[in-house]
Amino acid sequence: MHKKMKLVAGISALALSLSVTSVTTIVFAATDTDTVNLQVEVNSNLSLDCGGSGTDPDVDFSTVTADTPVVGGSTCSVLTNHEEGYDLFVDRTANGDTSVLKHTDNTTYISDLTAWNGSNSAAWDNGTTKGLGFRVEEVSGATKNNTWWGTSTDCTVAEDADALFAGIPQNPDTTTPIPVMDHDGYSVGATTTTICYKLDVAATQKSGVYAGNITYTAIGKP
Repeated sequence: MHKKMKLVAGISALALSLSVTSVTTIVFAATDTDTVNLQVEVNSNLSLDCGGSGTDPDVDFSTVTADTPVVGGSTCSVLTNHEEGYDLFVDRTANGDTSVLKHTDNTTYISDLTAWNGSNSAAWDNGTTKGLGFRVEEVSGATKNNTWWGTSTDCTVAEDADALFAGIPQNPDTTTPIPVMDHDGYSVGATTTTICYKLDVAATQKSGVYAGNITYTAIGKP
């Protein structure tokens, strides 16, 4: 007996299994960059307060007796954003008189010490030094020039070799003022300069009331 075989024509399922990978192409748009530089200049500002009222005496020495010096003081506060710092000046230009302190008779003066010129300060000699002098006593937030004013920070009537004094200068507009305090660089807060005044007279000085004005000026460094 013959065994019949049925042939079936077909394709294997394995043969139909094809692996197809999908490829996506990303096309970028054209780009470019540019830089914008921003710039601004901050204006400088400066304010000065030396405690002056301009009416009543801001510094009252009360009374002085010959050969017994008296002292007084001012504190100048400067607030500025100036990047290079500032200079502080004092003068009696606005006074227009021979010396700062003038008698009510309008003709008699108490002499000033030799006007400050940047290098002529000297120690006060009690009993010998006569007139009105000043010095920078102390500085806060800045640096005091001890070569100009000595190292002392005590404004008293006691004689002190480390306390150097000079006279209030008179600086016409045609001359360059000499600063009494030179502050370099920017400070976030206010800086203060304490000024000491010292006064003595001779026994022959005319009695009575003397008065006069001085002017402080702070200027930002160029």
